[in-house]
Amino acid sequence: MRCLQHPSRRALLLFGLAGWLAEVARAEPLPWAVNDRQWSWLRQLKGIATRPGMTAPALYVFFDPDCPWCQALWNARLPDGRWFREVPAVWIPVAYLQPDSLGKAAALLRAGDVAALQRNFGPGYVAATRSGAIAPVSPSAAERKALGQSQGVWQNLGGATPMLVWRAKDGRVLRDLGMPKDLAELQRIAQSVAPSHLQVYRP
Repeated sequence: MRCLQHPSRRALLLFGLAGWLAEVARAEPLPWAVNDRQWSWLRQLKGIATRPGMTAPALYVFFDPDCPWCQALWNARLPDGRWFREVPAVWIPVAYLQPDSLGKAAALLRAGDVAALQRNFGPGYVAATRSGAIAPVSPSAAERKALGQSQGVWQNLGGATPMLVWRAKDGRVLRDLGMPKDLAELQRIAQSVAPSHLQVYRP
């Protein structure tokens, strides 16, 4: 089962980024594939690296702080024993699921560390109400702009959470929409990700 909810265009326009949306809308991505131009957009987005000082990531994860399938992905234990959250990646927040998702996404960006993601998706996450545990904040203008840019790219790539976008070891750039059906599939994705060691990631 996959979480495949899509925000409205009106919701995206609330971020005040009509020009950015017009730019990304022209790309018309192919199913499961990401082109070089779209991949370059990901490098411009603000996110949270799972490892301090991590080199250029080969895996990006779009998530809503309140999304139950994002919480499941964060806490997924792969068949090889690793936690998925230990896979080198940049987690990019978007906001659409709950009224407080925007404030929580801003809080995560402001904290900018794995500890904040763990607080949000850890034991304090309330599954019954689909509510992340981090306290929302009032987004600054810079945070609102950063989240709006992420929202635009995410919408262009399919607008589902969680969304994984990665460069594979064979050079292709791929995406997967929603929580994978089983942990074996998730492990196959993790094992296909290219090493992240080419450039320093600067959010």
